[in-house]
Amino acid sequence: MLFPMYVVPLNTLLQMTKIEPHEVLKARAEVEEFETGRGKAFFVSHQWLDNHHPDPDFTQMRVLQDALKHLMCDLRRVELDSWTEIVVPSAKTLPTAPLRSAPVFLWYDYFSCPQLEPQPTTDMPQHTVSRSNLGNAISSIPAYVVSCSLFLVLSPVLESPDHTKLLTPASWAQRGWCRVERMCREMSEDGDWVMIRSGKLMEVISCPVVSPAGGSPGEGQFTVPEDREILGPILMAALRRKLRFLMHTGDLVGFRVLLNHQPMFLRGFENQPEFELVPGFETPTSQGPENTASLMVSKFLHHNGFRHVPGP
Repeated sequence: MLFPMYVVPLNTLLQMTKIEPHEVLKARAEVEEFETGRGKAFFVSHQWLDNHHPDPDFTQMRVLQDALKHLMCDLRRVELDSWTEIVVPSAKTLPTAPLRSAPVFLWYDYFSCPQLEPQPTTDMPQHTVSRSNLGNAISSIPAYVVSCSLFLVLSPVLESPDHTKLLTPASWAQRGWCRVERMCREMSEDGDWVMIRSGKLMEVISCPVVSPAGGSPGEGQFTVPEDREILGPILMAALRRKLRFLMHTGDLVGFRVLLNHQPMFLRGFENQPEFELVPGFETPTSQGPENTASLMVSKFLHHNGFRHVPGP
């Protein structure tokens, strides 16, 4: 992590009545650095209701508070959503008892990342962006996701404060930032996540294989279009780590699927996929134009973990 993982204790979040930025909460010691041995962390992904504030009227946060109370007190298990039941027969419901076995902390962008310093943009010098606390926190999002026991998508149907748009699970799925967070979760060891539709209705969505079906983050919607240039390298680094993990654990099928889906994941970004991750390929010292196709096939086989093409 390039910036500490700041979280809010569950009881602190449940007592809130307004959304305040990271710096204000930190001054009151209401956020703290997460330590794995002290409890479980939940990552909250959500769509902001306003361009300049995540939840001006506290309507979305009130749903989260109700859902957490239900999850931690009344609910015995979170059921699968209907689509997961159909397409992922091996998916399982989420029992809630293990979630209560240790103190719970919440990662929420406005609470956990600096908000009162200049926003990193592409017209700032790159070294300035990379050294800013907010820039370091953004670059650490994949690590934050991996450190969390549960990934919550807070997406009740709500109207924006100015009554110009309706926020829904579909609109959440269109946001570029939310797509990056979702993909980071799908590339973690446990790719399942929980969709919060209301204070009482939650569903498990299972993604056993990282898939671009939810849409490329680069083709998602951004309030600030320049954010694509900030998020592209972050997603590329997350893909690279996942590919190396699959390679080292011997999951060749998962490795091949993710390796060759890279162009789909990276659509909308300027970053180019990396296909040559398997060491040991030796390029012939002499080759003519007639051997170009043969060389491409040899590279493809090597970097996908194949020795040869089986005969008919």
